[in-house]
Amino acid sequence: MSKLILSFFEEEVYINTPSSLSDLFNKISSSFLLSSEDTKELIITYNDINSKTVNIENENDYKIFLEKKISKINLDISQNSRIYKKELEEQEEIEMNKKKLDKLIKLESEIEKSEKDKIKEMNGLINKFGYGANALIKNIHSIHNGKNIQKQKIRKEICMLQKKLGLPEKYEEVHPMNLRAKPKLKKEEKIIKKKEEKKNVIHANYICDGCDADPIVGIRYKCAICPDFDYCEKCEKTMGLSHGHPLLKIRNPKDAPLYFKCELK
Repeated sequence: MSKLILSFFEEEVYINTPSSLSDLFNKISSSFLLSSEDTKELIITYNDINSKTVNIENENDYKIFLEKKISKINLDISQNSRIYKKELEEQEEIEMNKKKLDKLIKLESEIEKSEKDKIKEMNGLINKFGYGANALIKNIHSIHNGKNIQKQKIRKEICMLQKKLGLPEKYEEVHPMNLRAKPKLKKEEKIIKKKEEKKNVIHANYICDGCDADPIVGIRYKCAICPDFDYCEKCEKTMGLSHGHPLLKIRNPKDAPLYFKCELK
């Protein structure tokens, strides 16, 4: 029994040559796992000795093919066939899913950026107002957790589309935010904090005329009579009375007068 080659989309299968067209349909169906309905919709051709393409549409055409003793049959899909329409629909669905996936990834990125910008703004307010910003913290939590619901839904859709398209699934759980406001300071702590702030005040370009501290840190005492005379806190305590002139107490460099005149009795 002679052998016959069936060629279908660059895939070739060797079979024993069927004696009839109906047997050929059965062989095609089993070889390429097609239904009998899909097999009958295929375009069946062969190339004769003159390389001319000839169609096999009925038993008589197949009988002529057998008489010519040609060893290869070519199979193709008709544009009116169910397979072609199904392939087309599948391709259209793939393209649609790709576009939807790109859109969802972009949307997720925009939500993430919007959330980060808003939280950055809120954090700026927290830093500005300092301690006890519980309302702002609550607002940040509300923004973050609200966006979480959106992101979680979008990520599930992204994961589903990636699975459909045969892409690696990139799914990451979105966790709730848990910020805490700084506790309000007690009265004693506020006093300590103010003292610390005072100690850290720097009077640039001013040197203590008592101990040569450069610059003066904390409170600066400027002589009201001498044109260029200053004490630090420590020297004012030990030598302020013996100096003999009134001293102006300057806590903050910004509050220092540019010029003042003092007259003694």
